[in-house]
Amino acid sequence: MPKEYLASQGAVWDWISFKQYGDERFIDLLLKANPAVRHIVQFEKPTLIQIPDMPEVPAESNSMLPPWKQAV
Repeated sequence: MPKEYLASQGAVWDWISFKQYGDERFIDLLLKANPAVRHIVQFEKPTLIQIPDMPEVPAESNSMLPPWKQAV
């Protein structure tokens, strides 16, 4: 179940992803959950956004790694 998060003034998507998920690579997940504010690069004022649950990824899966880090 998604939760709500108050993004502070000056916050950026990669920082929010790192703070909420422990990794910056979940920015796409945040952007898809917040279409009304996805165009914002840096929040100018406190803004309430949705934080969806992190998808389950099997430990042996490379699918969450950037292409240059995936095993061939």
